[in-house]
Amino acid sequence: MSSILDLLSEKNIGGEQTFIKAFFDTSIGSKLEIEGYKFICDFADVDPSEVVFFSDRPLEIAAAKKCGLRAIVVVRESNFSMIKEEEEFLGHEDGKITSFVEIL
Repeated sequence: MSSILDLLSEKNIGGEQTFIKAFFDTSIGSKLEIEGYKFICDFADVDPSEVVFFSDRPLEIAAAKKCGLRAIVVVRESNFSMIKEEEEFLGHEDGKITSFVEIL
């Protein structure tokens, strides 16, 4: 999470948090289970279809999509072979990015 916060600070977005309402980590639950995603949507008082989840793990993408979230795979050089293997098995992503700069 710190890397996204650093990126937003560099772009002078993080202070305002105009586009990001809140940050969550695994203390609310496993990213492989839909309960955590339901908690986040309830906490933020938003419909799951209004939430975009970013992950480098297609297994997490599948769980988020089961809850109704839009989900984007973050492909990094260090995880490409694992991503490809999971992606071929699941194929659930709504899109892919290679850098968070692509969403700004």
